Amino acid sequence: KLVFGVYAGLLRVAPPAEGEDATHRIRRDAIGRLQGLAEAHGDLRGAVLPVVRRALGDPHHLVRKAAVTALRALAGEEAALASMLEASAPDVGKQAVDELVAKAEAGETGARERVEAALDAPSPEVRKHALGRLPALYEQGSLDPFLRALESRHADVRFLVVDRLTGAQDPRVPEALGQAMESEHAALRLKAAQILARRGDARTLDVFAGLLRSEDHAAAAIEGLVGLSRKNREVADEVALALVARFEDDPDGTADRRQLLRALGACRSAAAKDLLVGLIEGEDEALRRPALEAAVEAARRADRQVDGRWEPTFDEPFLLEVLRVAAAQLDAGLRALAAQHLAPLDDGEADALLAALVDDRDEQVRVVACQALAARARRSGEGAAARAEAALVDVLRAGRRELTLVAAEALAE
Repeated sequence: KLVFGVYAGLLRVAPPAEGEDATHRIRRDAIGRLQGLAEAHGDLRGAVLPVVRRALGDPHHLVRKAAVTALRALAGEEAALASMLEASAPDVGKQAVDELVAKAEAGETGARERVEAALDAPSPEVRKHALGRLPALYEQGSLDPFLRALESRHADVRFLVVDRLTGAQDPRVPEALGQAMESEHAALRLKAAQILARRGDARTLDVFAGLLRSEDHAAAAIEGLVGLSRKNREVADEVALALVARFEDDPDGTADRRQLLRALGACRSAAAKDLLVGLIEGEDEALRRPALEAAVEAARRADRQVDGRWEPTFDEPFLLEVLRVAAAQLDAGLRALAAQHLAPLDDGEADALLAALVDDRDEQVRVVACQALAARARRSGEGAAARAEAALVDVLRAGRRELTLVAAEALAE
């Protein structure tokens, strides 16, 4: 027992911080002596095995190799492989994985299950290696090894797997990704949600909404919500409301308000109307124009063909309400922008608003409003065109120098 204690102590000799490690010879010799003691004195085997297992994490590869050899001799092949998978040194665990894969390919019962168990090994490198070798034990193209890997308790394994499932059509994939969205790791939840959002899966809404306050993932969560709204129009209003909630609940000022406004526009939902109208009327000058642009984009619907060209269509009641507010603001730039966006609308109220803006006190607003009326008059064969023509005649009669040429050209056409 005294000799055992000496050799066990020698195995703990630390290598020098710098320079060549000559102490590894001492540790290798100690492992050999401990193996001899255990083989000669059976009652020492229980004390020797933990010491040798610890040597599997030794800094020197030759010591680790000696420990593997001793374990095979003292504990048997299967126990040695199990200990190797639990070792902190990646090369030892990878060696065990490769040996188990070879056994599985040779038809040994239970070997594949042990490779799968290596997906939960302590070392990240061993887990990654096991994931890379596992598909070789299944039919080519099978998703089973990746679905099995999604059950690993380690997020890094699950994160590596979700990319492999992006385009898979197997009906088990959505359920597996749904489980990944329940992970405690935000990056994994986000990755799984991004893949499911491309399929229009409404379950991703809560995941993205929960990440809107994350310092690392907020921008990706906003993009994910926009993508979900485009793929699944049934949840577009809910997506918009989630973005509105984040915009309004920002006591610490960490929200990227401009990005949120762009996202609200991209969702193309009227659910954010109250927020956008409030911003257009609000005191924050920096947000008025972005809010109006977001409202115009949110009101946009499918394009249509007019006179051989494609033009956008809009949710006109929603957009007219917003433009009516913008046209009444003191900000001349906002009024001009409102006039510009009134041009493609069919509703007669657009002509009335433009007719009022043609008499605006600001010259820029008058010109933009007249150009919008001219664009409407050129759309022949429509009621909007006839109303615009009448307004342009009034412009000519008024005789404002900056407007007469625009009005006359449109009427001449």
